[in-house]
Amino acid sequence: RLKGYSCSELGRNEEGELAMQQFFTIAPASKIIPSDYTTYAKLLQKNGKDSLCIIMMKRAIEIDPSNADFSKDILTMLYKMKKYGEVIHDFEDFKSKNYGLDVNSYFMAARSYYVQKEWIKALNRTLKDYSCDLPASIRQKYSLPVHAPMGGWLQLFALHIGLL
Repeated sequence: RLKGYSCSELGRNEEGELAMQQFFTIAPASKIIPSDYTTYAKLLQKNGKDSLCIIMMKRAIEIDPSNADFSKDILTMLYKMKKYGEVIHDFEDFKSKNYGLDVNSYFMAARSYYVQKEWIKALNRTLKDYSCDLPASIRQKYSLPVHAPMGGWLQLFALHIGLL
């Protein structure tokens, strides 16, 4: 564990990855903590193994679902990899399990729905959590709630007309 952590901090990523692999081989499951998975995930990411990195981050979140950073990191990695379907799936999963999601998580989900051409879901994901009044014509056209987040609405509108 310590060698993997140290190599990660010193930028010796391949050596750190090997050290963490060895640690996971010999350590009993009861002794593995979330930061073991996240350190290993960061090493994997630095070594270009993004898919394995996400798997390790998901293991960390299984051990400690209260840490909102894990869910945000997973969504960010998937979004950067342009795996929009997985962003949507994991966002909905994290949301149903009450994992901490911030405004950026909602935006990535809305943008992913948008890219997948699921317009109403994109609007509903963006129009979440922050309150303002929408014009009646827009609410009726898209079957939206009376109160919705103006920041999210403006971001989606900017996306729709090509400003972002």
